[in-house]
Amino acid sequence: MVEFKCGKMKKGDGETRVTPDMRKGKLTVKADQDQLMHVIWTNREQGAFAFLLSPTSRQAGGFSCA
Repeated sequence: MVEFKCGKMKKGDGETRVTPDMRKGKLTVKADQDQLMHVIWTNREQGAFAFLLSPTSRQAGGFSCA
């Protein structure tokens, strides 16, 4: 498992630029029991879970967002 401090960026529909999301986050990369890699972003200020990426479908460049 690997964890590090990480922010997020936002891109609006039809826009070409990204803007920073000011929330502080943490990115965790870990393997589950089946050795699938999971990428998890959590809000460090509130401890709230934001999203999980796992290689289960072809959405989002080979990853699905849960």
